Amino acid sequence: MPSDMEKLSEAEFALLTDRQLFETKQEVLKKVMNLLGECEQQIQTSLEVLPDSAQERLKSVSAKISRGENYKGSPWQVLDFPRIFAEEGIFALRTLCWWGKGFSMTLHLSGNQAAAYVPLIIAQQSKLAESGFRAYFGNDPWQHDFEDSGVRPLKMHDQGGTELLSQLERNGFVKILKVIPFEEWETLSEQVRQYSKFLFGILAE
Repeated sequence: MPSDMEKLSEAEFALLTDRQLFETKQEVLKKVMNLLGECEQQIQTSLEVLPDSAQERLKSVSAKISRGENYKGSPWQVLDFPRIFAEEGIFALRTLCWWGKGFSMTLHLSGNQAAAYVPLIIAQQSKLAESGFRAYFGNDPWQHDFEDSGVRPLKMHDQGGTELLSQLERNGFVKILKVIPFEEWETLSEQVRQYSKFLFGILAE
């Protein structure tokens, strides 16, 4: 006889035996992968606002789409592009589909990349805030939970960018992000184009 620990509830048994559910999941996985592929093409276009030297550097590493089953209990799929992860600094744009939660697009800067670009972000912080961008004010650079208490809206009025500078000095990186709900699935790639072009335009100034 199975122990109590081995028994399945009625709901658990229904899940285990529902083949249609898993077939549907595979279809959704494919559609998300295709959507992230469209986002990559839109970001490629957006990079054209940057100087040629910056474009060449950021396009030198090809895009990567990866997936997993358990980020804080939920499946995830992510597009990393551009993705410069070097010892001297990180410049990465991560477009995440977090199942059950939503989409997010995060710009991650550290090291020499943060030194070059964070002052430009601070100079345009009010515009970023007005467009609904948030920032992560925590100590874990690999925290991607946009519901985390460390994620807060950028301030419209933060003289000198004190919060972002403090984050950089304290933790060595800055992450700013835009959250897009699943209900806006059909416009995701266009929004990624608009927001990435907006970000790269700020970094080109």
